[in-house]
Amino acid sequence: MIYYDTGADIYCYLKYKRGMDFIGFPMSYHKDYFAHYHGLTRNLLDKKDSNSTSLTDVSDLIINRLKDEYQFDISKYIGKV
Repeated sequence: MIYYDTGADIYCYLKYKRGMDFIGFPMSYHKDYFAHYHGLTRNLLDKKDSNSTSLTDVSDLIINRLKDEYQFDISKYIGKV
């Protein structure tokens, strides 16, 4: 399995290849438009990292959001993650 910081890659692509700028959104937008799980990738790479979110803490939230908000059928992927 390979872990990859997609957020950084997307940021670099949009900023440097597409010339887009980023602005800070007010906190009121955050809940409706995106979710950030602090340090999740870092925790998957290093279980001893104590300043991060663990997958077990957020997996139900992620699965429910994929199902409810995006009608994504996660059942074919359970056990493969």
